[in-house]
Amino acid sequence: MISAATEPSAGVPVKTGAFCLEGICGAGPFLRLAYRANAPPQFEETADGGGTLWLPAESSQERDPLLIAVADAAPRREMAVCSWAGGESLAGIALVRGAAADLARATQEVYDRLFAAARGYNLCRIWNWVPDINHSASGDPEEENYRQFCLGRSAAFAASFGDAPERWMPAGTAVGLGGDTLAVLFAATRAPVGHRENPRQVPAYRYPALYGPRPPSFARATITGPTAADDGSCLFISGTASIIASESRFPEDLAGQLRVTFENLRLMGVEAGSSAEGVACRHFRVYYRRREDLPAVKDALRGSLLRKSDRAVFVLADICRRELLVEIEATLLMGAGKHGDPWTVPSTRA
Repeated sequence: MISAATEPSAGVPVKTGAFCLEGICGAGPFLRLAYRANAPPQFEETADGGGTLWLPAESSQERDPLLIAVADAAPRREMAVCSWAGGESLAGIALVRGAAADLARATQEVYDRLFAAARGYNLCRIWNWVPDINHSASGDPEEENYRQFCLGRSAAFAASFGDAPERWMPAGTAVGLGGDTLAVLFAATRAPVGHRENPRQVPAYRYPALYGPRPPSFARATITGPTAADDGSCLFISGTASIIASESRFPEDLAGQLRVTFENLRLMGVEAGSSAEGVACRHFRVYYRRREDLPAVKDALRGSLLRKSDRAVFVLADICRRELLVEIEATLLMGAGKHGDPWTVPSTRA
């Protein structure tokens, strides 16, 4: 459950397949995020065969402590997508420069290649950094970059998964970056996955046309089952903001938005069946729109959400809706044998 009330028990195993936190990791190669302002997005390979995706953003930490480990994997490149497959895990990165010129097309092409790389796996998490996410070159809201990104992503899901693509949509985040580069980071597993929705929110893939020609394509949360090695499971909670049903609440009001966001996170923990006793480690990535809001955001999280053992990274970024000031995502690593309810989920895609 997303709550500050209970600390994890000492000695809980935290091996959870591909995901781990810095300092308590298994074997690499590793993929990680890092931040440096006023520099273009860049992927740098590392000596272990993995690499770092550098993003042009201000952050409370240069390097994000959440890592993706793909044991004994070598990189495989196909056009814009570089992927690593090892054991039961897959991860990949795509960087498309000049994407803003035709963002819908660029997004669809990247996702088409992403789905091809992930064939035989279950997608469990996708992060997207969209160039100038709130910008519209023509001034027409329908041509806003985020809506164009959603158009291309939705078209790719429909092309690859047919009439019910929502069954395959994992947890996701889409926030803005300056410049014209689209960046995507994804992870998948051969273990079973379950997708969950927030009971007080309309699923994003069913948003009305008011929010764009095609709705966003992601689940509110995804949980992975244990792997064949009896690792623990992971709960991925998507980028979560001040939205009830499909409507933004408390426009331009930071305190009000934080209250709604915290409650949405709590509800997703309940829906996912996670218990405080089963969660070994928690990682939060907090996106905030206005630089001057950072002290208030940190204070609110420390008072209502974070516990001493949590890892939290604060990143200055634009949010998908102009009126939203903050968005929070979470990754919960659960110890072996603490897997929540045995959900019925789709079988692995062939």
